[in-house]
Amino acid sequence: MVSVSLCFALVLLAVGSDATKWKQCGGQDYVLMNKLDISPMPMKFPGKSTFTLDATIKQVLNGSDSTITIKRSTFLGYIRIPCIFEVGSCTYKDTCSLPKRMMSENWGGIMGPIVTQVMDYFGKAGAKLDCPLPKQNVLLDKVDLKLPTIPTYMTFLASGDYQVQLMNKDKRDGKTILCIEMDFSIA
Repeated sequence: MVSVSLCFALVLLAVGSDATKWKQCGGQDYVLMNKLDISPMPMKFPGKSTFTLDATIKQVLNGSDSTITIKRSTFLGYIRIPCIFEVGSCTYKDTCSLPKRMMSENWGGIMGPIVTQVMDYFGKAGAKLDCPLPKQNVLLDKVDLKLPTIPTYMTFLASGDYQVQLMNKDKRDGKTILCIEMDFSIA
């Protein structure tokens, strides 16, 4: 579930379209994403958003490493956004400790408040987020989030059409435990 919260928080940096378009591209034997929705679209920073997540952790998870790839549409096609201030196309080790680091370090000047809210909602839903993650169902139904202002140095993510892929691999055996792909636009 830590990987699901990581995915949501990072994707919030760049989501916005007429509908949340996503697909699970792997890991269904470990984590099954039943529903993921973010509204209204397009999202506004600062602003408010509503988030729905329905996921099933099908096996005990002992920790993972996560790779996020964010691509932005340009006249040359989709171009990979580099990892800047821990935001963009980055690889993160040890997702078990990741949310605490994101909150305390406020990655990109925006992640701290977002991850704090998401983690609070997971706690209220009774999700067990400490590693190892137990088998469980997690449902967050239309929870409200306050989105902060994007700092000036991160405005390169402020508008455009994007593709995101989140890939989580078990840190012990390298198997894919979660893969999600999303297309979106920011107004």
